[in-house]
Amino acid sequence: MDLEELLQREIQVGTYESTGSFTLSLVEARRKLQNFQLSSLEQAVLKLVQGVVRLEPLAIWMESNQRGFVISWADPTARVDPAQFVGEFEKVLLGGDCVEKDFAIGLMGFLDKEPAQVWWAEWSGDTPVSTVNLFGGLAQAELRAPPGTHAKTFALVIQTGKQKLPLDRQVIATRTLFCPILLLWNGRLMCELSWNPPGHTSSHGPYWADFYFRQPGPLARGIALKPIGPSLRLMTSAGGLEGSGFSLSTDDYSVHRRYVLGDQGRGLTLKGRRPQLSGLSALISPGNAVGFPVELHTSLGESIWIVDGAQKGRALLLCIKHGVMLDPCTLPKQLGGTVAVMATPDLEVDLSQFAPILNSPSWQELGQRVKRQAAQVVGHLGQEPTSALKELGGNWPWSWAGVGLVAGLVGAGLLPIPSLAGFLLGGAGGLWAAKHNADNKFQSRLRALKQAVGSEPD
Repeated sequence: MDLEELLQREIQVGTYESTGSFTLSLVEARRKLQNFQLSSLEQAVLKLVQGVVRLEPLAIWMESNQRGFVISWADPTARVDPAQFVGEFEKVLLGGDCVEKDFAIGLMGFLDKEPAQVWWAEWSGDTPVSTVNLFGGLAQAELRAPPGTHAKTFALVIQTGKQKLPLDRQVIATRTLFCPILLLWNGRLMCELSWNPPGHTSSHGPYWADFYFRQPGPLARGIALKPIGPSLRLMTSAGGLEGSGFSLSTDDYSVHRRYVLGDQGRGLTLKGRRPQLSGLSALISPGNAVGFPVELHTSLGESIWIVDGAQKGRALLLCIKHGVMLDPCTLPKQLGGTVAVMATPDLEVDLSQFAPILNSPSWQELGQRVKRQAAQVVGHLGQEPTSALKELGGNWPWSWAGVGLVAGLVGAGLLPIPSLAGFLLGGAGGLWAAKHNADNKFQSRLRALKQAVGSEPD
């Protein structure tokens, strides 16, 4: 709706004691909206990333320094007309959700930095096709040509005057962890090729299981399926997921068993160099001072589910809209210890741009999708009779051995039989007790999950 319609609706609600008339400058409205919508310059970059992802290019790369920022994209499946976009800037900004609105909101975030020039450029190979100064001016464009490896390349270039552009790369990298399009910043990958769920540490121990739901279709409607690390067992064929992060491991694995579900997804390749390290970190790992080359072959997906063996911690829902993570939400507490990452391209957000509107129609639809997938995840976990020892691949954990040793020493000292026999009998009893306790916890966790999704009576 336009601004006048919005204001008309607002004055129809409530009571008032007097009436009057006023005018509102759109320039002032833009300034106020910008201050209310985006809390940082990093969020402005994220809105530009969302707009570019919706154009579905083959690659996105960004460059920045203290006086400028550039976002470029190659061979998109759709394009934006810059003249029409700027000519209807206010209408786009106050209108419905679309690619142009993402660009408009992103540019709004840069306006308080008083940019000297804002260019929209296009190249065919490395030959310039057009450059448009979006906000007027007669300055000559001095833009760096793209590599020339793509048929068409586009760029949005922001150049400031006196003010600097302080951008925190890590803030943006954290939000774009599951972007389904290759994303680089100053020549380096924006994110690692695997991830850790919030709050997870190496001392936490492996997860019970993880699930990767593949899907074909448009890039902007999915996420890059990124692993939490190697798995002990792979439960289904991992076609298209042959990257090292999805490999099996008998030693340092992050999850006991891994499921890859859904039809063959659209293949993705994330290839580049790791972010550069500096200072002491570079001395410890000199190769990372320039960035190690890395590569992950994965798939476009709908969601990732991580299920812990214990029902502890929050049940988190991480929504990814057009390659950017929104503010974390919570799943029902009965699913405690579960983290779900879901592509939510249609999810409505509030004026902050990164918080879902709770109880909106799109939120209700997402809730139903979460319930269906949670039931599917729990159904797979309970398909085959299993035990704690089987989950560990037949390997007895050191904790069980410790219990057996203590029980053996107690048996050797207290049982009215020879010490060796007492040690063996006590050790066997301790191991049995440890295994029985682990099995009970395992089955209790499974029952709790089944009750959470309504597949087992309370």
